[in-house]
This record gives sequence, structure tokens and C-alpha cells, in this order.
Amino acid sequence: NGPGAYQSSGPTPSTSAPDRSKSPTGCTVSDIGLDKLRERVERDWIFIAGRLTNNCASPTGVQIKVAIYDANDNILTVHDSWPASINNIPPHSDYPFEDMIQHVDGFAKYDVRVLDVKTCRQ
Repeated sequence: NGPGAYQSSGPTPSTSAPDRSKSPTGCTVSDIGLDKLRERVERDWIFIAGRLTNNCASPTGVQIKVAIYDANDNILTVHDSWPASINNIPPHSDYPFEDMIQHVDGFAKYDVRVLDVKTCRQ
């Protein structure tokens, strides 16, 4: 796994993406850090929490993809989200997030990746 990707060993209802403009000048997916990931299962939900770090020089919106797999690496469900919603993450700062995904039978592990960076219109 490269920058912006994490896979564990161990759906929030889909929403449309906020209105976004072009990517911030010089900011790419590889400029976004992703760490401190953890999971918990409560009743009918899987919660994936972690921390995004904006290493860009400008405020940036970040889109992530969470994939849920079974023990045989079959994809059970995928969820894309903008953890900061319509807000930009300030430059050189951290942003804790939590994604809530409806539990799927066979859940064994997950993968979180930074999918895109855009400047949110404010």
C-alpha cells in the first residue's frame, strides 16, 4: 500500500458529493496522510475511524474510499465519502474522521484510500 492507502486485517447511506472546484494547485492524493485507522462493529454497523493529514500548502477537501472485504478478499461493499463534508481541511493540519457503513455478513477486513483532493467552494 502506498501513501493514502491502508488495509486492515480485521454503508453509510450513499450521499452525493459536495460541489467541488479544481484540485488545489500542486496538491495531490499523495500529499494526504492517512493513519490511526481502527474499526469497531456495533449492532448493524461497521465504524471505520482514522486521521487524515493535509500536507498541502492550501486548504483542501479530501475524498476517501472504504472497501469492505470477506476473508477470501471478495469485495462486499464500497463507500466513497468526503469526511469533512463541504469543508476544506486547513493546510498542514490533521482531521479525524469516522465512516459508518451498514454491516455486511462475512466482513473480515477493510481498506481505506484517499481517492481525490479538491478545493471546496466556500
